[in-house]
Amino acid sequence: MLRLTFRINRSQMFITKFLSSGPIVKIIFYLAVCLTSLSAFAAHSLQGASIRWDVAKSLTSPDGKWRIEVQGSPTLENDEAPVLLKNVKTGRFAKIFDLNREASVIWGPDGKVLILNAPGAGHEQVLLIDPVNFFSVSRLSSDAIDRRLKSLIEKRIGRDKEVAFYIPRAASWRDNKLTLTVGGTVAPKASGSMVAYCFIFTIDTKNQRIERVVDDSRNADDRTSKRCQSFP
Repeated sequence: MLRLTFRINRSQMFITKFLSSGPIVKIIFYLAVCLTSLSAFAAHSLQGASIRWDVAKSLTSPDGKWRIEVQGSPTLENDEAPVLLKNVKTGRFAKIFDLNREASVIWGPDGKVLILNAPGAGHEQVLLIDPVNFFSVSRLSSDAIDRRLKSLIEKRIGRDKEVAFYIPRAASWRDNKLTLTVGGTVAPKASGSMVAYCFIFTIDTKNQRIERVVDDSRNADDRTSKRCQSFP
């Protein structure tokens, strides 16, 4: 009881001092609160830049060192456009993949780049790229994390079911911790109705390692989930 009273008194003293302080102190305080809120918003709100196979586009990393280039054109054969990663300083480039529909590109706070490729509705692909090591012979495959995600989902849903729709979305990215929600539906291999699923993955982007998996499928209904998208 004594400790609680002491804490209340300290809080009252802080509020009294703040209210009696000058306008400069108040402005600094409000700016600090706003910056904290913006930082939290940035960590939990990720919206990628859209790219399409039929539109030429260039996306430069926040530090200006790297560039994603889409060599798109409406006249391309087979509806495919090469997507390149380019070193801005040296001009060196290499192909990441062939884009045949659309994708979303997100530059991470740790310098990595996340591409959510959507070659078909509900059949998407996660590409996680480290630009610094991309030109190395020993680099990990760009879709390495995607294969691990799909493997874990297949183990969780069981051998009697198969993934019908696979829809990954970036939820947050702070430092080298990326949170992906992966929703979709699974269907029995024999017969039966489709069931929605939702998994939340925490990924260490430095080592491309999945650190944590949370199954939120109980909150996924037939059409949508608060966290995941189940249908395209």
